[in-house]
Amino acid sequence: MHIPTYQTCAGLSLPPKSVVKGETLHIIHNTLADEVHAYAAELESCGFTKYDGRELPAGTEKSRNLFYTYIREDAHIFLFFAAALRMVLISVATPGALPAAVPPPYQKRTPVSVTQCSIKSGMCHAVQTADGSFILMDGGVYYKEDAEGLYTFLREKTPAGEKPRIALWLFSHQDVDHVQLATEFMRTYREQVEVAAVAYQFPDLDTVPFSFQDTEEAKADAAALACSIRQNYPDAVFYPLHTGQVYRFPEVEVEILWTSDLLFPHAFMTANCASAAWRMRFAGGKTALFLGDCMHDACRRIAYTYGDYMKSDIFQVTHHGLLGGDKGLYQLIDPAICLWATSEARFSGTLAGQKYQWCLGEGECDYNAWIRDEAVRKREHYHNGETVTLCCE
Repeated sequence: MHIPTYQTCAGLSLPPKSVVKGETLHIIHNTLADEVHAYAAELESCGFTKYDGRELPAGTEKSRNLFYTYIREDAHIFLFFAAALRMVLISVATPGALPAAVPPPYQKRTPVSVTQCSIKSGMCHAVQTADGSFILMDGGVYYKEDAEGLYTFLREKTPAGEKPRIALWLFSHQDVDHVQLATEFMRTYREQVEVAAVAYQFPDLDTVPFSFQDTEEAKADAAALACSIRQNYPDAVFYPLHTGQVYRFPEVEVEILWTSDLLFPHAFMTANCASAAWRMRFAGGKTALFLGDCMHDACRRIAYTYGDYMKSDIFQVTHHGLLGGDKGLYQLIDPAICLWATSEARFSGTLAGQKYQWCLGEGECDYNAWIRDEAVRKREHYHNGETVTLCCE
């Protein structure tokens, strides 16, 4: 497929790379918004149509981050300009599903809420939208009782007599403690629960392997999830995540703020380094930010890219409260409520093993110490030793 060449006066274009399977990524450093606008105009002159586009606040008042989706019969192009980084990412993909550009019609049936689900290990969160359907986020290590608990939760929250409907199942990355429960849940409850769509961006480990994690195991975990989706929900729509996208649901918007390709060409040391991040924005004005397992490099870049735009009411503390966060980012977020995807013992630092003291802020985890410091601000903290549901009306 032919796409125009990005024209830049002083920028540096990296060699194209397949960071995500089925896509070619072009990265240009030291570029400016005017050059991005010129390239967008060139795309339109080459037969592309703008499907979606918007501006996001950047780290400075004078700059705006830009996001565009352009479509043509033979290609989709996702363009994200990070103004503070002076960097543009252009992902060229074969045509696939795109999130709706306008919210769907609906009848309000339930209050909008966020739930942190009780599981033994990993991360599992749910948002119930105004029409009674769900957006699920990740899924922990598989334990039969956790899968049963998730199904019971969905059934009890669904209007009587109806089958629970998962409008979208989002995955931040492919670690076993984020995908295994979902993989098995879909096999077990395919007749009892509807899954309409799934979304994720996992790096192509054939071209960008992990440096300090078993790449073959990670590939197997991702393949198992994809296989489970195909076999049990063959009609489910797959959305490849891209930074800047918005997924629109009744009284809930999901804004994708970070995907793994933004870190390239830095090495993906582990799957955590490839974690996506997103924020829910509710009709009532509240927000809930989910960082998955974003590590330090991603957290610092997120802070620099978005600045004060990161302020959120509810915050899923990154990487289960272990290593990876950034104090500067946490200060920008400054949440009233913190969700810790970890057990009560790990949250309290009483579990054997020095690394679990990191949740308390030890081991140079100053970001955790800051966010738990009541002298800074009194916040509500919840661990996943118990299920907690927060109203977001």
